[in-house]
Amino acid sequence: MPLLIAYHGAGNNPAAFEKETRFSDESINPNMITVYPAGVNHNWQGPTYATPGVSDKVFTTDLVNRIKDNYCVDEARVYGTGHSNGAGFLGTLACSPGHGGQFAAFAPISGAFYTDVNGDEDCHPARSPLPMFEVHGTADPTISYDGGNGRGGLLPSIPDWLSRWARRNQCTTSDTKDIASGVHDTKWRCANVPGLLEHVRIDGHDHSWPGPNNSPVDVSPLVIKFLSNNYKP
Repeated sequence: MPLLIAYHGAGNNPAAFEKETRFSDESINPNMITVYPAGVNHNWQGPTYATPGVSDKVFTTDLVNRIKDNYCVDEARVYGTGHSNGAGFLGTLACSPGHGGQFAAFAPISGAFYTDVNGDEDCHPARSPLPMFEVHGTADPTISYDGGNGRGGLLPSIPDWLSRWARRNQCTTSDTKDIASGVHDTKWRCANVPGLLEHVRIDGHDHSWPGPNNSPVDVSPLVIKFLSNNYKP
């Protein structure tokens, strides 16, 4: 079976994040085993406020191996999603070939992509292209769409972060369509494969996980759709 690891944001917890994302709802996620790990002190590796001495990359590898030992996991379909600090940690994982290479695709939402752990000089993905799906609100007061100084370090603008992944993924052309009022979906063609990099920009949306009660688009089904379309070669 496919495996989805879902990382909560800083200060959050697995139970609350499960309630927000609803990946345990079979109508949204019909077939993925979903695991909601808890970060030490409610945060994940990467920002300056992260717990010193904790390697969440090693933890993730150990976690995935433990799940594989106990469940029938399709090793070509291990996925990661997360919110805020948890989404930023996905960027750290994706840039780490040893630990991120076990994942088929990533779906960070409202990601805190601090440049000291996600910059080009420190980013060495296990393979190229590496499927990536990011969603961000233009009115996010916590992780600004335009970048700048964040609570845990310097943040790139989301367009700049996307351009880095477009280069890493050998993307050439892109196409943008509106999928709801004020919701713009951009898909890149990467290494001659369409849709391996995708970004949903939600005009006026804040830092919360976009769902049916706070956004024109419910992101959780989009996450499952994108991840399900990608396998590790």
